[in-house]
Amino acid sequence: MGPNNPITTTHPIWRIITYALLFAIGASKLGIMLWSTNRGFDLGDEGLYMLSLSDPEHYKVLAHGYFLNKLLPISKFTIPISRTISICLELAGGLVFSWGLFKWLSSRLSSVSFWAIWALVLLGSFQSILARCVSYNDLVNFFGLTSAGVLLYSLAIPTGKKQLLLWALSAFLLTFCTIFKAPVTISLSVLFITVATIYGDSAKMHQFGRALVTWIFGATFTALTYTILYSGFGWIDLIAQVKQTADLLNYRPSDLVLMYIIYDGLPNLIFVGIGAGVFALVSYVAKRIAPSQQLLGFVLAAGIVITLGKWGINQFKILLVPEEQAIYFYLWLVIGVVLFLLHQLYRQSLSTHRKPLIVIALFLLALPVAMIGGTNGFITETLPTYFIPWFGLSAIAIVYLANKELPFVKYPILITILAVATTLQFVESKMIHPFGTANSSSIFEQNEGLYTKDGILVDKPTMIFLDKYMAVMQQHKVDAHTPIIGLNYMPGLVYLAGGYSPGAPFYIYHPDFNNYNCHFINQSAAAGIQPVVMYRNSTQLEVMQCLEQAGLGFPDSYTAAPPIPDPYAEVYEDKDVTDGLLYIFFPN
Repeated sequence: MGPNNPITTTHPIWRIITYALLFAIGASKLGIMLWSTNRGFDLGDEGLYMLSLSDPEHYKVLAHGYFLNKLLPISKFTIPISRTISICLELAGGLVFSWGLFKWLSSRLSSVSFWAIWALVLLGSFQSILARCVSYNDLVNFFGLTSAGVLLYSLAIPTGKKQLLLWALSAFLLTFCTIFKAPVTISLSVLFITVATIYGDSAKMHQFGRALVTWIFGATFTALTYTILYSGFGWIDLIAQVKQTADLLNYRPSDLVLMYIIYDGLPNLIFVGIGAGVFALVSYVAKRIAPSQQLLGFVLAAGIVITLGKWGINQFKILLVPEEQAIYFYLWLVIGVVLFLLHQLYRQSLSTHRKPLIVIALFLLALPVAMIGGTNGFITETLPTYFIPWFGLSAIAIVYLANKELPFVKYPILITILAVATTLQFVESKMIHPFGTANSSSIFEQNEGLYTKDGILVDKPTMIFLDKYMAVMQQHKVDAHTPIIGLNYMPGLVYLAGGYSPGAPFYIYHPDFNNYNCHFINQSAAAGIQPVVMYRNSTQLEVMQCLEQAGLGFPDSYTAAPPIPDPYAEVYEDKDVTDGLLYIFFPN
């Protein structure tokens, strides 16, 4: 261990400067997230999650609403409350993960600072462009991080009963993902058993047996907990419903893998290449900076990263939709740093025969991919917060690499790159262009009051739109007993109106999902339900035919309200925006 490592307890002045920078960034992000819990609203994903929270019995297929209603003593989940829960889950998951990583590092080295590790992990927090209301993604992220933290802690103590109990606890936590995203339980379980098997010097079959038995033990307690929460084995039926919905949405594992490779792969290769170039330039400059000029290294690295990052985003706009630009800027910098550190760490492990070191490094590298398993979105487009373990990997590398392996002046530059990348991504996606807001309004423009039940503030175009929409719904006396089929993915409009979505929690606009929409339209008709119907003009012809032929009496026995100009049309349409109007039909 070199004497100039800023993440250890040596050199207190440098340590204070580093901590102050990282925690200031973390505290600022946290403050903005808390301040904006009542600002803006995503009529897509957030509406979907709020439907589940407000009516958990009706939307058990979105299990997080039922789960949180059972566990938390909250009488009413409003939008601000649900966003606060999401923030708390992310902080708690990162804290447990940091503690486990700290205990593992402390068992191998002295003078390791927990606060430095957590400060780096905080850099990866609150980076997603997904909706801010608490969702099944937040719970998967929480259980994934906490189970990883417990596993890391268990590997820091001698083999024995305590370690086995910790393994069982880790398995208990990760198998909780089953009712939220079953594929994640499978991928995390494989990763858990693999690490527990190959880590250490015991006979591998013996280790495998211990890992498998403790996993079964932990999973059994998860099943028991589910049975208590669901007052029986209703959770098994829930998993069957989730599978049916996934099949209707064409969420096949092979299709998801191809989506990750094709749609994520090409842009990432391009941006990782840019990131490698930026890092090479920073490294070249860093080698020519004397140790006494560390502050200059900070300023220079930040300037290079910001300048080339802005250039990179402007040059490659053709590849990206606006809300994705900051995501890729963030990722190609973070991936560049992580790969560089992983390479250095691998060289260090080879020279010192530290097999456990490389096992844990590979575990942290694979952990985000395991937690993303089964997600129906592009990995880099929506889920960068899941890459928190890579910041833990960076902490390990900085602790382990001695000066002769990585000159001291590069440590502040590496940390600066991570700090700059995460800060710019956060500012872009959470403040300047918050996901789902109309006309790309900033979070500071979300200051128009609504008379909705949750008292949220929105931008001017959204307020005008929702005022007209709510007036129409109130005129027709829509309430909690009113079924509303909102095509073109508008669960948020259903939630704000106070009605419910029959058959399915959402109806979607993409032509690949016509069978999903038609299935639940027919199901509603078979149940004798005659719902309010909302759609935009780009609704697929096949879905419109389903509405007309399902026995709902549409449109002959319906009355059309005057169409409403909809600023969200281009957000929730499939390329063809058409006339930008929202059409609402009420049954006679």
